[in-house]
Amino acid sequence: MLVGNAIKNESYNVRGFNLEQDYDMLYKWWRLHNSFPPKRDQLSDCGLIVERENNPICAGFLYSTDSSICVFEFVVCDPTIDKEIRDKALTKLIEEAQKWAAESLYSLIYTSVRGLKYINRLKNAGFIEVDKEMTHMFYEVKEIKGVINE
Repeated sequence: MLVGNAIKNESYNVRGFNLEQDYDMLYKWWRLHNSFPPKRDQLSDCGLIVERENNPICAGFLYSTDSSICVFEFVVCDPTIDKEIRDKALTKLIEEAQKWAAESLYSLIYTSVRGLKYINRLKNAGFIEVDKEMTHMFYEVKEIKGVINE
């Protein structure tokens, strides 16, 4: 586990999300942050995991749409990792999400965030704050007009 002093020249690697390997770990992180843990089938196939020394630090998911907008959501970090290491990993995660969006020919990345420090990190990466004091809500579809979703 990465705690304590960070070695400043360590590299951060990005790999794809593996549902079987990573879900339980991310679920724990979301719970530790008192966040909504999405179900396995609600996560995009385009998940990114940032690691240092083969230890996962943070993750985020990019969702394709039928427009030129992609969505970057469910970003989470291991809260037990040193803050400086988490900060660098988050910066790497954002850079990789921007790279993926550009390579996939999207013209806009949409994300909803909380926390002033993360908002400022996104602004420093070129994101524009467009709505303030928003409440984001989910509706879990269970049954509509006789169609059952499990």
